[in-house]
Amino acid sequence: MNTLDLLQALFLLGAPMMVLAWFLFGWLFNSGEIDRRDDHKSISAQFKKMKKSVATKEHKNSIYVYDKWMWFGSGFYGLAGLWTFAAIEISQFFGFIFNFPGFSVLFGDGLIAFFIELGLNQLGNVIRAFV
Repeated sequence: MNTLDLLQALFLLGAPMMVLAWFLFGWLFNSGEIDRRDDHKSISAQFKKMKKSVATKEHKNSIYVYDKWMWFGSGFYGLAGLWTFAAIEISQFFGFIFNFPGFSVLFGDGLIAFFIELGLNQLGNVIRAFV
């Protein structure tokens, strides 16, 4: 592993993870979900309680990114999964926009086949984000 590989890892995963964690924890601190003065044990207990409330749809003021982070695991690996999922989705979105195949290609096999293919693509993106 050389220095270029380390720099690439820093810019592709390290910096985005830091920014994403900063915003998520800032939102949690500002909303009162967790307190800045709490110790590690109480923050972990609060995260377990929040994860359970999100799973049962009882969470009071949830945002989409927060829900997905909790769904991916709510820790470092959840954050990495969320970032990977977002990177895959964004790259596929721009690839679709700039290389639009046309409606005849999209719906060539029918509307039902289009939605099945779309669902399988989303499932594949989630699996790739977990791996």
